[in-house]
Amino acid sequence: MTKILFIQGIHNYLLGDRWVADVSEATGMEVVRFPMLYGLLESEKQLELIAQINALLEGSNDRFIVVAHSLGGILARSLSDTAYTKIDKIIMLAAPHQVPFPWFLEVVEKLSYRTHVPVPVESCGFYLDPIVPFRYTRDPEAVLHRNYLGTHTQVFDRKRFFRQLITRSA
Repeated sequence: MTKILFIQGIHNYLLGDRWVADVSEATGMEVVRFPMLYGLLESEKQLELIAQINALLEGSNDRFIVVAHSLGGILARSLSDTAYTKIDKIIMLAAPHQVPFPWFLEVVEKLSYRTHVPVPVESCGFYLDPIVPFRYTRDPEAVLHRNYLGTHTQVFDRKRFFRQLITRSA
């Protein structure tokens, strides 16, 4: 069975509730969520979250499609080799890539961030996103990148959006 693994960005717990419900309803798939309830530079807690995600994936007999929002996209590129064997693809939503800011470089330096992951990656940005501007959201390894109308936390017609993203190759 294929499940969705949703890795949230920073402090968007309520957004996660809505998105999990929308993803589940749109795809009919079970969603496992890992919320990030702490700040950008709290790398010790981010490393703990990565360890929890690795444990779930490594201990599961299921396959996963990872949907990673914002900083969750950085965590999705920081998993163990064994974890990636359980992932069919990673979908990055407004996740920062190629950002030339010191805070970004500091975050990826402290995590086990990989410039290459052994699974297909799709990325997308949002034209009205003031937090991670769409020009920084193209993952360098993306087999597909698109920009959509929306903001960092609001996607128009979310159910249709998620259905298209997730079921495109599921």
